[in-house]
Amino acid sequence: KMTRILMVVTSCGKYESGLDTGLWLGELTHPYDLLVKDEKNDITIASIKGGKVPIDPESLKSMMIDKATKKYSEDAEFMKKLEDTPSLAEIWSKVSKDGAMFDLVYLAGGHGTMYDFPD
Repeated sequence: KMTRILMVVTSCGKYESGLDTGLWLGELTHPYDLLVKDEKNDITIASIKGGKVPIDPESLKSMMIDKATKKYSEDAEFMKKLEDTPSLAEIWSKVSKDGAMFDLVYLAGGHGTMYDFPD
């Protein structure tokens, strides 16, 4: 049996001050790296509003990024998953129709989550 995993990321790319923020990439890549190794895991990455996921530029700086996150940031196939994510509303609609629930839900961190996760 496949284990259905939903990884939720922020859609918010700006602080109220206007400075850039978003997903702290390592908050997604570290658990993803562990989960993707098991072929029985069916992983869906979704964002609050859907579409392109903003990535906090601070999370990509040399003093912050680690080897695992750097590997994924340079992986075009992985980064493409963050270009057009389904929204939580789309995920919920699909779950409501087919009844297929997720076995695990992971909320990825980043400063953008302060703005859209509470809603």
